[in-house]
Amino acid sequence: MHIAFDYSTRKVYVVNSALAARSGLTATATLYDVPSLTQEGPTQSVGVTAPANASTQVLTVPAPASLSPTYFIRLQLKDSTGALVSNNVYWYSTSPDVMAGHATWYKTTVRSYANLAGLNSLATNTSLSAAATRTISAGQETVKITLSNGSATNVAFFVRPELTAGNGGNEVVPISYTDNYVSLWPGESTTITATYQTSDLGGKSPFLRVRGYNIPTTSIAVP
Repeated sequence: MHIAFDYSTRKVYVVNSALAARSGLTATATLYDVPSLTQEGPTQSVGVTAPANASTQVLTVPAPASLSPTYFIRLQLKDSTGALVSNNVYWYSTSPDVMAGHATWYKTTVRSYANLAGLNSLATNTSLSAAATRTISAGQETVKITLSNGSATNVAFFVRPELTAGNGGNEVVPISYTDNYVSLWPGESTTITATYQTSDLGGKSPFLRVRGYNIPTTSIAVP
């Protein structure tokens, strides 16, 4: 299940890649100023029934009336219990990309680029905390990563946790994450699970390195 934004039409779609329909879902769309995180207007919300193996148009995001040149579009899909099914954040601009009209099968020339400079004005967030627990079974390691944004005002934007071989070492590969490059609003937390083979640590201890657009890079041992 995935909720997604179409830049050209401003429509929001719920994509169900499973072979069974899902009902009792709620899709929401919210616009936020950057860097203040001030919300423009009310959150749009609609009930959703998602047919199997199909995409369904559920909302249309209005063009912002009073936001800064750079803004966030936050989409969420929740089930009947309120549990998050899909979460998606777009950073966009009131001055979007303008195409030049010249295109080939592999490239379209851009006349002018969207104004995303507001992202550079996001306040540094030193309140993101990270914790990890590890289990080992038959040569495979599973690490549960919990990220928590303790700030009352600042987003933790485009955060990337990665498991490394040793402190400051290279990322363990191959590796599978249940999610990554996440953005957390004030007070939010998320849990990500990573799996890899013990042999791919190369005899070193695992560490969790966390990086992000507006957070300091940290590294902690994985117990």
